Order: sequence, then structure tokens, then C-alpha cells
Amino acid sequence: MKAGRERSAALAEVIEEFDLLADLAAELTAGLAERLPVSLADGEVIRPGYDAVLDELRSLRDGGKQYIATLQQRERDRTGIPSLTVGHNRGFGSYSAVTHRSTARAPGGPAGAHNRSRDRTTGDRSARGG
Repeated sequence: MKAGRERSAALAEVIEEFDLLADLAAELTAGLAERLPVSLADGEVIRPGYDAVLDELRSLRDGGKQYIATLQQRERDRTGIPSLTVGHNRGFGSYSAVTHRSTARAPGGPAGAHNRSRDRTTGDRSARGG
């Protein structure tokens, strides 16, 4: 009987050390967000703070709007044009724009860097005449 108990104790110890499902459950609990999205395509599945590289990428993604706002203010201060806007969209990419009234104050005058236009149909860039 003693040999059977020793085997049972040794087997229980091995099972306890080799419980892969408990390790997997602990890792998933540590890594998955508290409230998972309905669809994986929605993202935000991994808990913030779980992976430093992922956190940095999220910061870059989410900080893009803040970067554009900072750039816009810096350009307004540099040019003295309060109506200057900076933005980004899929069709045109990054852009800066000024109102028609402010084109004379844009760097380089009416044909300067802030007075370039892109044709919406062809995508051709051209300088506007003043």
C-alpha cells in the first residue's frame, strides 16, 4: 500500500507542476482586456500595459490627432495666419490650407507653399494664381 501512496503523491506533484491549462488561463487573464470587443476587427483585445511595444504603437496611432493639432498651432504661430489649418485624409494625405483672404500672408505669397491646390478628379497639384 505504501508504494501506491508514494506513486499517487508523486503523480499529484507532477500533475500540479505540469498543469498547462492553468498556466494558459493565467496568461490569458493577464493579457486580455477586461471588456473584450464583440469582433476581433474592433481591436483592443490585448490589455494596455501587457506589451510595451503594442502600447507604443497604440500611442502613435492615438497621438496622431494631437500631433496634427500641435503642428497646426506651430504653423499658425510661425506664419501669423490664425485661419491656417493642417489635416490629413485618405484622399489627399497631409495638407495645410489657408482661407482665400489669407493667401497673401502665406509663406511665399499667393503662389507659396500654403497656396497649392490638388485637383479632386485627377489628383494633379498646381499653384493657384492670385
